[in-house]
Amino acid sequence: MVSPNENNRRVDAFHKLLGTAPTPGTNTIIITLKPNIVDALGKDWFDVREGEATIFRPESGSYKLIARVQMEDWLTCRAGEVRLRKQHRHRTKRPALRPN
Repeated sequence: MVSPNENNRRVDAFHKLLGTAPTPGTNTIIITLKPNIVDALGKDWFDVREGEATIFRPESGSYKLIARVQMEDWLTCRAGEVRLRKQHRHRTKRPALRPN
């Protein structure tokens, strides 16, 4: 358990990472634990599952949710399509996420 001040520092650092654009031609990958995600992103991430990826786009020092991708969808990603769970909990087919 950490102090409230330390927890707030971690949340601020997480938000800063999400809002910082990566070097052109690269991506930033952040791996963390559920409590850190819930603390930083709020109750909408309480249902985050093991192996789930959340994809954000940095925007003007902040960030925008692009998709939540479940572990079982990563194989589909390689095949050309991925099922994305949007913030509104709708499931739609979208183009595959391709590495740079």
